[in-house]
Amino acid sequence: MPTHRQYQEQAPRKPDVLVYNHGSIFTVVPYTTVACEWVEEHVQNEETQWWGGGFCVEPRYLENLLHGMAEDGLRIRTQRETNGIFLRQS
Repeated sequence: MPTHRQYQEQAPRKPDVLVYNHGSIFTVVPYTTVACEWVEEHVQNEETQWWGGGFCVEPRYLENLLHGMAEDGLRIRTQRETNGIFLRQS
């Protein structure tokens, strides 16, 4: 029988960021403290529009944003392909 530590190591890590597609706009929701801190450092400014617990991103900016998040070790969960941008589920 696995120990508690072995079970924790085998369990998939929860996502840091959730991405929702609303057609012409995406909502990026920082789900963990690490993600909130990343957004404050890299995204947050007076022009950031928040909606439904996340901030709005136009499709043309989404790929670069998610790439930067992933390079810094954030886990991203998305659900589908839209507007020519393929978003992989993690």
